[in-house]
Amino acid sequence: MRSVPPFAAVRLALTLALLMLAVCPLTGCRQGERARDFALVPALVLSADGFESDVRAGVAALPAADRPDATLAADAYFEAVRSGDRARMVAEGLVRWAVVRDLALAGINAKQARGEIGPFGAESLRNRVLEVGVAMDRLRAAPPVF
Repeated sequence: MRSVPPFAAVRLALTLALLMLAVCPLTGCRQGERARDFALVPALVLSADGFESDVRAGVAALPAADRPDATLAADAYFEAVRSGDRARMVAEGLVRWAVVRDLALAGINAKQARGEIGPFGAESLRNRVLEVGVAMDRLRAAPPVF
């Protein structure tokens, strides 16, 4: 029986190790994407309640003539998000996200101007708006991984 030279065995072991290093992260990323997709929609649903008060304050800060359209956009956005249906969130929520985001920021500014919240509270709420925006962008960026 022929023996394998030590150099060939080491080279084979290194090749297999490098192959595993290349494959394992790809598998981990796939699982991370799956976890993100399964957590993203419920996280958006849960965030809707706290986020809605900022949006409603933004609607109230608008001129009376602009309130009906803003209210319709906000209602449609929150109905889509609370449905928990990713396809509906993408189809109906994403198209209204820019309006809802601006309303939320206006509402935060109005609350701060009235003295309901301080500068740190306002900054925290603005960060929440940014985080919801990141989540909405992730909904848009990638289809669900199943």
